[in-house]
Amino acid sequence: MKNLLLAILFIQSFTLLGQDTLSLSFSDKFEQYKSAYIADRSNEDGPISPEEAKNINFFEANPAYVVIANVEMLDQKDTLTMPTVNGKLKKYIKFAYLHFELNGQKSKLLVFRSVRLIKNPLYKNALFLPFYDYSNGITTYGGGRYMDLSTLNIEDGQIELDFNRCYNPYCAYTTGYSCPIPPEENTIEFEILAGERAYGKK
Repeated sequence: MKNLLLAILFIQSFTLLGQDTLSLSFSDKFEQYKSAYIADRSNEDGPISPEEAKNINFFEANPAYVVIANVEMLDQKDTLTMPTVNGKLKKYIKFAYLHFELNGQKSKLLVFRSVRLIKNPLYKNALFLPFYDYSNGITTYGGGRYMDLSTLNIEDGQIELDFNRCYNPYCAYTTGYSCPIPPEENTIEFEILAGERAYGKK
């Protein structure tokens, strides 16, 4: 879990850095993100070796998979217990529903805050978005994918969702990790052909 959280913090930091490189194209920023992401996955605290990291692949960067979602805030007293791949249970606070339109279809996803981490200053603004889509088990990891968001990015009741940066849990690469399983309601009922592919697939 520690390694996963370090990776999440790193990705969030890099996302903010990418917003400052205004002179770069969308594709160039995404290539920078990919390089940093792969390096993070294969460092000494990561789940795989630098050699194994060559099997990490992404779909081509596509700005059509960047959407603005309307944020429907929830009571934040309700919690959900998420099972994990290795059988452990983790508690999350239901933070908000995110309503958006993509590929001409309307969808909504439930985004969470970790009960265990909410009082940690490093993660006080962190939001966790696990989801399924119809590409899972075909071109993407069968157990769903994740996206990292921040409460700081909510403006006027909206937040940007960049599906190009959705990623695989550590369990997509190897065993021994407690990766939360997305709730069934967080299913996008079409393929999201963006972000990280199934490990080893191009």
